Amino acid sequence: MVADTVLLTVQQVADRLAVQPITVRRWLARGELKGVRFGRLWRISEQEVERFIREHQHADDDVT
Repeated sequence: MVADTVLLTVQQVADRLAVQPITVRRWLARGELKGVRFGRLWRISEQEVERFIREHQHADDDVT
């Protein structure tokens, strides 16, 4: 990761996506959302959250 990359906590990602932190942790465990782990703590880049949102927006568009 680049030095100026902003890393978010699981709680911050959950707040941005309006989900519970356990949901974010499940996405991380499944590899649906990529992050880095420091001991027991996860950090997710803002760019990864944006990618995740874009992918899921396109998936929702196909349903209608």
